Amino acid sequence: MISPRLRCRDRIIRIEYANAMKNVTGHSWFERRTRKRALNLWHALVQNAPQMSLSGLLKLRTESENLSELVGTFNQLSTHEIGKRVAQTVDIPDYKNADWSWRPEVFFQKDCVTAEVNPVSGKQIGSYLTLHHDASVPSIILRQTKTVRAINVAPFDFTIEVYDFAGSFLSLALDLPNSAIQGLSNQNIFELDIHLTTEHPLPKFVRINVQHGPNIDNEIQVISHTGDHLNVEFDLGYMDLNEQMLEKIWFDLIFDDAKMNKIVIHDITICRRSRAQF
Repeated sequence: MISPRLRCRDRIIRIEYANAMKNVTGHSWFERRTRKRALNLWHALVQNAPQMSLSGLLKLRTESENLSELVGTFNQLSTHEIGKRVAQTVDIPDYKNADWSWRPEVFFQKDCVTAEVNPVSGKQIGSYLTLHHDASVPSIILRQTKTVRAINVAPFDFTIEVYDFAGSFLSLALDLPNSAIQGLSNQNIFELDIHLTTEHPLPKFVRINVQHGPNIDNEIQVISHTGDHLNVEFDLGYMDLNEQMLEKIWFDLIFDDAKMNKIVIHDITICRRSRAQF
């Protein structure tokens, strides 16, 4: 029979645990320090494992398996929650005064891309991306992977692995949803933020295409700056658009000399804002 004292102590522990869980945010100084100390402790255990006794190793292995399972569960839950919240909003700085913003689903919706080897030109990737090339045997692998970069907002990457590619061009067409056309005029600017990394540097271009009636106006820009963050702006004021007949807008992300390279697109966000009025 459990004594009243033990029952009281057990009740206090449960109450304290419940109260602590109510206040868990993961961001306080104490919580960050606690996780860091735990990480340092496990790092030391890894270094000292060869000198430990058999019984000690068996006990710690059980603890590490339990911890690994818990961390894996949190990783899955956090990826799911991040995906839901990223889908709902695009974090555009206030100073850009954007009236529309968007990111393709491939970067936040799990399993919207099926891994594929040697995809044909015109391969649809999710609802908005399409791969284009002119190689008879493209030697390409497409896949969606969970991001491994802590700085990424989007929980998934889109990877293009290119091997013995014999074609002259490789591009991704990004169709904008119909909401991008609503209220659009030649007084608008589209801005793309593209986060990508490559195994080897390669020439990159971005082209905007605006279909209005039977006409398609376009403008292409060479991405001359290096780094994994590309920012491109397109001012529609330089296009002779028929605003009453706007039908479709899409962007082409073009890669030149992509042979034997790995292109990982971590995120693409697009926003629309008005031109400065003088």
